[in-house]
Amino acid sequence: MEHREVPINTTHWISRIMALTGCLMGFHAIKQLGI
Repeated sequence: MEHREVPINTTHWISRIMALTGCLMGFHAIKQLGI
């Protein structure tokens, strides 16, 4: 059985983690600005 879904899954998780990190960074910046 070939596991061709693994690379697609990893890229999906990487994009998800990057989006989450960007969200957290934006939230931290807003907190620092005091908005």
